[in-house]
Amino acid sequence: MAIAVVTVVAVAVLLAVVRQVLLYPCRPAGWQYAFGAAHADLRKGLRAVHRERRRIVREHRGQRARAARRIVDVTDHGTRRVGELDGRRRSLLGHERGAPLGERVGEVRLFEREVRLYKERPGGAAGPGGADGTSGDGPDGAELRLRLPLAGLREVRIDALRTFLFLVFVRPDGKESSAKFPRDRFDEATVQELRERIHNQVKAETEAHARRRERAERLAREIEAEKAGTEELRRAAEAERDELIEAQRADGSLALAVTAWKAEAERWGATTGRPPVWRPWLV
Repeated sequence: MAIAVVTVVAVAVLLAVVRQVLLYPCRPAGWQYAFGAAHADLRKGLRAVHRERRRIVREHRGQRARAARRIVDVTDHGTRRVGELDGRRRSLLGHERGAPLGERVGEVRLFEREVRLYKERPGGAAGPGGADGTSGDGPDGAELRLRLPLAGLREVRIDALRTFLFLVFVRPDGKESSAKFPRDRFDEATVQELRERIHNQVKAETEAHARRRERAERLAREIEAEKAGTEELRRAAEAERDELIEAQRADGSLALAVTAWKAEAERWGATTGRPPVWRPWLV
């Protein structure tokens, strides 16, 4: 314990000596200039101008750092805000299927935002496929054949043949897709009920889709306004930084402090033979 205390004290004394010599350099035969009481006033003068120059340098650096931080903060805030708005916009324009609305009926399953057509094996058995939402997300693993967004579907009708009922979907571009229902497994009432559910959901989703698009367009305008506002704030912050730098140059306090320090440094050097070096990190 005693050795540790002695070691700490020795290190502290050594550091103090090094600091003193760095602040007040002198020749090996002139230690009295750095430590002697007779030259305390000479050291005091050099120390005073050193502290004043260091104070102004640190003050100016702090002011410039805060000005630079303001530019970064403005830019980062705008970037985050644009990212949040764009995330909401893209979510509104996404192609999520929505929640399922009932079980699969033959080749067809209805969701909030789309209707899906699946492949069936002969005899009505489900085709191969997984449950990953792309190749086989039917409740029985049926293989996905086609996804039709409900918004904008022009027509959903039934075409009846002797052995099959067809549910025909007319897309916005006029192209048609269909699902078939064997009459030996599905009666016309079942297919008609499915058609009505799809028809009603097409109407609801078309209206909802229009509202989402409208909100997305509003968000797009907000994004552009946010970008413009951020750019304006950034330019203002940069102008403030430039004005600060110019004001610091025009102030002249640092130049005066540097001149005063150089004068005291020359005086010290002339007296001791060792002019000091400017070290802003010395306290």
